[in-house]
Amino acid sequence: MDPAILSFRSSKPLRQWIHLDRDARLAAAVELCQALRLWKSGVDIELRLRTQAFVESIQGRLTERQYRCVYVLRHRDGREMVRVADARILPRTGGLFVYAKKVPKEAFIEFRIEFGSEIWTSLGREIQTIDIDLQREVAS
Repeated sequence: MDPAILSFRSSKPLRQWIHLDRDARLAAAVELCQALRLWKSGVDIELRLRTQAFVESIQGRLTERQYRCVYVLRHRDGREMVRVADARILPRTGGLFVYAKKVPKEAFIEFRIEFGSEIWTSLGREIQTIDIDLQREVAS
């Protein structure tokens, strides 16, 4: 690992990298403190995956978890905060939901869901929004 990059890992599939400028160590220490505060101060949220074509396409794959669901939390400027792989999609009254824990209030969340030959993605949304619209990507 490059010694100029600090990498933090937890027992869950979460990662965040903080770049360390050897000449600006104080800035990296401040960013580290802010990251730790954000990790501890987040909220648990429930997000509904509401695109009807997506719901119909994935319906038969939910029980056996024949899909891969990843979400990424980003800062407002687009920098990645956390990437969570293998998120579960849960059928509930009202639709299909993904539960995200300890999400910083100022984060944007993006989804990528793969199953069979299909890939569905979402644009970044503020976490105050509980509905996530997905778009099917066309193979290139």
